[in-house]
Amino acid sequence: MPPPLLSCISARIDLSGEPVVDGLNGESVGNSVGLIGPWGPLFRVLAAAGNVSSGCIRLGGHDAVAAVATGSVGLALYEPGLPSRWSVSQYLQASAQLTGLSKRGAETEARSVLDRCQVSWLANAKLRDLPPVHQRLVVVLHATLGSPAILALETPLLGLDEASQRQLAEAVGRAASERGLLLSVGQAAPGSVERSVLDTLDEVWVLRQGSVVARGPAAQVLASANRYLVVVTRQAHRLASALTDRETHVTLNSPELPEAAGPDSRTRGDARAGRLIVDLEPNESTDVIVEAALEVKAPIVELRPLSVQSD
Repeated sequence: MPPPLLSCISARIDLSGEPVVDGLNGESVGNSVGLIGPWGPLFRVLAAAGNVSSGCIRLGGHDAVAAVATGSVGLALYEPGLPSRWSVSQYLQASAQLTGLSKRGAETEARSVLDRCQVSWLANAKLRDLPPVHQRLVVVLHATLGSPAILALETPLLGLDEASQRQLAEAVGRAASERGLLLSVGQAAPGSVERSVLDTLDEVWVLRQGSVVARGPAAQVLASANRYLVVVTRQAHRLASALTDRETHVTLNSPELPEAAGPDSRTRGDARAGRLIVDLEPNESTDVIVEAALEVKAPIVELRPLSVQSD
């Protein structure tokens, strides 16, 4: 049985000597994983700009810290910077030579990468002249040099218009054919291109406040991973309105608090206590709830996730 695409055991990630993620745990199922949330530190580790200070992170059985250097993982960071005066072929050939290929071998590898993704017409274009979608595509092509077993792509679709997202998503699908794929997204709103990409993957992981709070098929995880119960001692209706104004889906579940909160905590009219069910987008944090509560002076006595995917 092959090792999991992504495996984390009590992992702590440090950036510039400071912990940014701690207690990261989980083992993926399948050969493609979508990442939702602040996963940037993991990609910094792959780029040798971050450190796993305790525990371990493995991709396809390889230590994440060395996975790119050993050629087992191909990495495409979000907007890494490109040598603008070079042509696409020059960039890919130079990068291929850095993997240890001869000049002739690097030329062959660059042509092969362009052919496989059906974009040979890009070969002579200058990087500075390319639109954003094609610059992103070149970064993805760069990640496939040397035929790594896994591609790790950091938010490749973020910030592109919908047509460009669809074009790049198709290219990513071709590049990831017969490879493992680890792909992060900026958001996963229903009907978005990023959401449709997540639906094609074997598994989705949601990271929040340094912990994986949901794992499983996209349809299952995204339906429940960001649903919260919010209980306030007053101004429940005003809080519901404030959250609705923020385009957050809210259900005012009950006009009063549970008995455990005590009858003295209840008031009348618009200032009533209440229980709200709040659905956040996968990339949203509970900060939006807290900020709205502060705005309308609705004291929160309980804020907890209602349903997350568990092991």
